[in-house]
Amino acid sequence: MIGHKMGGMFVRINPHTSSGIDTVKTGNRIRNLCRERGVTVRQVQQKIGVGAQSVYAWFAGKTLPNLDHIYELSKMLDVSMDEMIVGKEPEADFFIKPEKTEEKRSGIIVLKYLAMEVLK
Repeated sequence: MIGHKMGGMFVRINPHTSSGIDTVKTGNRIRNLCRERGVTVRQVQQKIGVGAQSVYAWFAGKTLPNLDHIYELSKMLDVSMDEMIVGKEPEADFFIKPEKTEEKRSGIIVLKYLAMEVLK
């Protein structure tokens, strides 16, 4: 495993496997988290401000939510962003662990920068 720490964020990548996010698994994970917590598509739409087609596309793994939506979903579903994206697998190829920050948006900004740097 290779770890990178920058600006309050820690990203770990397993170099022996292909890095990246599996959109289908992530979509299934988001859909299952919503079901487990009794959160409807309508509630996601209202809380995050997206259309039903977007939510269904996330569930199907056709697209992924942007980082702001992932952050809002993680709060809504009471789960960490990395668990929502890659799950609880102990040997996940890619995971993100936000550390405590002074401002909640600063973590998102750092995450966007870090994701761009790591996934180049």
